[in-house]
Amino acid sequence: MIQLDFYGTLVAASLVLLLGRGLVTRVGFLRAYNIPEPVAGGLVVALVLLALRSFDVQVRFDTSLRTDSSEAPSPTAAGRTMRTAWMPRDASAVWLTRTSMVLARRP
Repeated sequence: MIQLDFYGTLVAASLVLLLGRGLVTRVGFLRAYNIPEPVAGGLVVALVLLALRSFDVQVRFDTSLRTDSSEAPSPTAAGRTMRTAWMPRDASAVWLTRTSMVLARRP
């Protein structure tokens, strides 16, 4: 079993991100479909860790910085903050929110 401490876990995470960046820049398929760099690198590392596990090699990461899901605030509990703007355009108004754009007619 390989046990990574805090710094080892941080270095491993940084390497996963750099691997993902390298993959996305070199592989046109990943770039064409806008696959995020952490997803590309994480998928490769997950497959490597799965292969290592088949040889009875386990890798343990330090989870001291990980927050418990019960401690993390939910978006509904804290209330959603939406930035809105009303912009007139000819005979219609454009109502912009962070998540969607709704077109409404002026009365």
